[in-house]
Amino acid sequence: MKTRIEAGSDIAMIGAWDANQSLSPISKPWGEEYGETLDRDAVEGNLFLIKMGGDGGGPIDIFVDEDPPETLLKQVRMLGGEFLLRVPSGKLMVSGLETYRTGEADAALERSVADVPSGDYALKCFEWKDPETGGYPSKAEFEQAIGADDYAYYRRLGKTGCLGYLLFLLFPALVFPFGWGLALTITIGAIAAFFYWHYESLKRNERYRRINHAMNEVASQKQTPAFVLQLRKLAEPTSLKGGSVKVD
Repeated sequence: MKTRIEAGSDIAMIGAWDANQSLSPISKPWGEEYGETLDRDAVEGNLFLIKMGGDGGGPIDIFVDEDPPETLLKQVRMLGGEFLLRVPSGKLMVSGLETYRTGEADAALERSVADVPSGDYALKCFEWKDPETGGYPSKAEFEQAIGADDYAYYRRLGKTGCLGYLLFLLFPALVFPFGWGLALTITIGAIAAFFYWHYESLKRNERYRRINHAMNEVASQKQTPAFVLQLRKLAEPTSLKGGSVKVD
């Protein structure tokens, strides 16, 4: 069974999880504690996480209990190994992590759900080898479709989030006058506050949201997938563990 889902993320993370999972909402979807929660959920098999190099996404092809075509396998490369993913309800959600454990129902998210046989799965993830020939659209394709000015604006705002990592420099600067404990607390607080502000500012920015929607439309028109997920249903208990992959 093959399904295609369009998935994108403004926080550089796409995931796969049970759409009807009973885990409680995450109160603070940012910062170090948030990252630790995601990693823990992933290891336990409740989430498969793709950590991308930046905001974006595109078509994701999902193969359940069947192999991708050889022609496709020649053009993709596997990320990591094989991971456990639990889908007890049979509703597989593939979407940006903005929608993970929010506790909010959204009818629009139904387009990000694939019906699969309920149970535990062994999952493999592949990405397109050459971004110039497939997968996520190239810079030239985006500029042609949405305009060079809008594309440059989108990329500029996306890169602004990277400035938050400079706040790690606060720690060595504050250790001497305040001690490592208070210095660490101030540094983590400043980083969390920055990324929360950045995320909220993007949500309120109408131009950014318009461009992001247009970019997702451009990506959805590409015939080649950005990622391929291959799921093999497990008939018996397994020692396989869940996890995440990182796109360089």
